[in-house]
Amino acid sequence: MISFANAQIQGNVGTVEIKENNGKKFAKFSVATTESYKKGDEWVNNTHWLNVTTFNPATAEYIERNVTKGRQVFVAGQIKVSQYEKDGEKRTSVEIHADDVQVGPKTDDTGE
Repeated sequence: MISFANAQIQGNVGTVEIKENNGKKFAKFSVATTESYKKGDEWVNNTHWLNVTTFNPATAEYIERNVTKGRQVFVAGQIKVSQYEKDGEKRTSVEIHADDVQVGPKTDDTGE
């Protein structure tokens, strides 16, 4: 039986890093997604930051040319969960390994 964990997110970009490993570019960036709900008479916004990585050099180049802080993006990829130890404490990391990244239209609030 085959199983997988795919994700699609749309949000605004935080940090963007383009790196290189063995001559191949890869990209790491964060995306903020916001959910809104009503609590009593008040609307509450809850923002979640998600880490995204792509190891596809062509996608990394696209991100380097087009993705900037504040820009809206659509990301589709696989959810990857890893565990590690830091300062003697077990931690869990969740990130999306992007297969597809598309930028939204430029708007005034992105600073572009």
